[in-house]
Amino acid sequence: MKIALLSTFGPEVRGISYYSDCLLEALRSLDCAEVIAVDYDKVYPDWLHPAGKAAMEKTENRTVHYAKPWTWRLDQQQPDLIHLQVWTTITSLIHLRLLTKARRNGVPAVVTLHNPASHEKQGLFGRLEQRCLRLADRIVLHDECGLQSIPDCCRHKVRIIPHGTEVLDLNEEGLQQVDQQAPYLLYFGNIRPYKGVELLLSAWKECADQFPNVRLLVAGQLWQGKNALSRLAARFLGTAKHARQILQLANDPQLERVEFRLEFINDQTLDKLIRGARYTIFPYLKFSGHSGAVARSAANGTPVLVSDVGGLRALALGPENIFPAGDQQGLSELLMRKLQPMDVDFKERARQLSKARSLSWNHAAELHEKLYRELCSQRHGDN
Repeated sequence: MKIALLSTFGPEVRGISYYSDCLLEALRSLDCAEVIAVDYDKVYPDWLHPAGKAAMEKTENRTVHYAKPWTWRLDQQQPDLIHLQVWTTITSLIHLRLLTKARRNGVPAVVTLHNPASHEKQGLFGRLEQRCLRLADRIVLHDECGLQSIPDCCRHKVRIIPHGTEVLDLNEEGLQQVDQQAPYLLYFGNIRPYKGVELLLSAWKECADQFPNVRLLVAGQLWQGKNALSRLAARFLGTAKHARQILQLANDPQLERVEFRLEFINDQTLDKLIRGARYTIFPYLKFSGHSGAVARSAANGTPVLVSDVGGLRALALGPENIFPAGDQQGLSELLMRKLQPMDVDFKERARQLSKARSLSWNHAAELHEKLYRELCSQRHGDN
């Protein structure tokens, strides 16, 4: 069984997770199929991504280019099945061509939809994505919460496969890296309108005076654009106005003990920040998938406080770590409850690490392999 897996590997663009790298490694470790990684030479123009470009990393098969339609093919690999990872609707035209050709050649196709409800405006690309879903044989979602975003005629194709988590090999000493001398709460990730950073700042303003030794750290890039073209893209997406609002809040003198690091943070520094935090906070206003950021925090053993949208709840330790999306008062009360005992709860951190281990990449890979075999056997049965 030969699988062609199209995605970004060693992401070229900041903000796209390493999901496909982890899935590829786990699939190959099963040694049940030949999995060929097909990467993008270029997903879309650099200027179209308002948060900027990451350092390029070599991958084994970087061929597909947004501006070169003759590269939009997977048939050179002669796969038994193709699997497309959908991170953005902008790739819909490429996917539509690949899915149409696969359907014509009788090759089964799987589409993983990471964000069933788009974060920003979609326009024409959203309609193209709907056509792609109709052509796919199976649609993989990470959680049932995304079902409502799938067209009724396609819901029978959906297979739920949870997002894997790459847990760090932490011992008891590793879990004690939390900063107890200068405790802080952490939000991290690209700063976009749907992520609720303004809500977090307002909630913190309500309760900060009760915890004079605790600070809030907001770490991530604004989607405002780096040049004329990317600034135009940010205006179209609605992120430019939001970036200006965040910058204004960063200069608000009434915000006590809030540190902003509005920049790209490398993986090593980010993991250190996560392990040092008392809690990480994800106050998303809307969401329909799983969050790589939440998974990363849990994998470091740092307890997550999340809103009740999408699959964020999957890694929360319980209802005591969840608040209603958009509820400023609810978030403020949650922060006060969690910070009242100033001593670090190391048992809670161990439980968070254990929760992360329950969503392993090996398990995700096994579910994918089962799906591949099911579709391939149906194809051979039809023949």
